[in-house]
Amino acid sequence: MGRSPFRPLRQKLEVVALHSIGFLARALPFAWTSALGAGFGLLAFHFMARRRRIAIENITLALGPEIDGVPAHELARRTFAQIGRSFLEFLALPRLGHRGILARVEMIGFDPLMEWARTGRGAVVLTAHYGNWELLGASMRASGAPIKYLLPPQSNEGSDAYFDGIREDLGIPAIKIGYGMRGALRALRSGAFLGMLPDQDARRVGIHVPFFGRPASTHTGPARLAYHARCPIAVGLIEREPGGLFRARVLATLTPDPESDETREVERPPMEDPAPYVVKPMSFAGMSNVLIFPNCSSYFFTLVSSAESRDRTLGGVMTTRANTLLLELPGRIRAKSSTNSDREWLITTKFE
Repeated sequence: MGRSPFRPLRQKLEVVALHSIGFLARALPFAWTSALGAGFGLLAFHFMARRRRIAIENITLALGPEIDGVPAHELARRTFAQIGRSFLEFLALPRLGHRGILARVEMIGFDPLMEWARTGRGAVVLTAHYGNWELLGASMRASGAPIKYLLPPQSNEGSDAYFDGIREDLGIPAIKIGYGMRGALRALRSGAFLGMLPDQDARRVGIHVPFFGRPASTHTGPARLAYHARCPIAVGLIEREPGGLFRARVLATLTPDPESDETREVERPPMEDPAPYVVKPMSFAGMSNVLIFPNCSSYFFTLVSSAESRDRTLGGVMTTRANTLLLELPGRIRAKSSTNSDREWLITTKFE
């Protein structure tokens, strides 16, 4: 089937709506913007029946029909609210500026990474669609890291340009996937920190590993880039805290061995779990052998539990055919193996 003749008009209307919502997001206080985003997310939950069904099915596949009495339907509803919050917060970031961003984000474990940046050497920085991932990159840039994003272009060129414009306002240029990896490798060798979100289905180009009994295609690009650029991989996450605040952490820094065979290095076995998180691997591909954020065609779940935090929020990602939904699970968190395999772990939660 060909494209709808109304597609160009629909895309133009989407861009107009984006600019209008962005103007509103930057005009309101940040807390109001966040709350409004949650409201938009809840509206989407009620009206986007297909997406709602996918989210509930994915949560049920990963966690069961309910978690400590909280049904999958309710967890999916919180998922949409979390997505809405993060989206409108992202649109409002240029108004905060670097100083306002750093006032809201506590940076933990970034000093060695910032010291590396001051030497003029590049690094691969990995995270997932976890918490407000755009804010993680913006906080690193505000701290002085020369970060660039490696990301795919969106189908709506106007929307793509608008989002990239927000990132440019924050000092974060975008390198587009689809034009080869030379630009990404060149950026690393010139001293850039290359931010990546490798939690999408890698399809035929990934390494397949078992995940909840299904083969999951996991990206190897981050590992191959680090191997050829001879630079480290930093793995970080950002958590949402009360009062419109956030906490960003570096979970692990992984260093490739340039003397090792590339394929062997990409598939290297896991290292010890980094404190203060208990991070159990689902996949060792992509050299982020502590945490690579794999997915499969029907679901994806990030496995992180905090050994320190008892009441904070765990963010995760559920993916269906590259359609990503962010999952929010408040409560005490513990991790347990879902099978007899060391590579397959499942997050469970205890609500108090």
